[in-house]
Amino acid sequence: MHQQALTTRKLSWGEAGYSEAPSPPKKSGGFIKGPLPLPWLQAVMQLPGKTLHLALAIWYLAGLNRRTDTLMLSPKVVRSFGLSRDAQYDGLHRLEAQGLILVVRRPGQAPRVTLTRLEGPPD
Repeated sequence: MHQQALTTRKLSWGEAGYSEAPSPPKKSGGFIKGPLPLPWLQAVMQLPGKTLHLALAIWYLAGLNRRTDTLMLSPKVVRSFGLSRDAQYDGLHRLEAQGLILVVRRPGQAPRVTLTRLEGPPD
């Protein structure tokens, strides 16, 4: 005989009678720790593609890192920001060309990224 898993539902009384109660809010999935330097962010926003997505993923990892602006660019985090491998590499090249990051690439390893600081408004 086939057994089905039992599920429970919370019901609440409203104008339309009983209905399923809204689920409690989920815990935060994280946040991007600031402050993000505005000139740096403005420079990124001028770049095409998903470069801004990648920049936010980098700042997210930098916030987790706390002690240094150098981090390993985790493929799992990059994917969670909606980036493909190609978009990641394109974005790294664009950010590096603008002097916004420094990248050390080693075969078989995640890129090591160092954030640079821009002073003053972007060009």
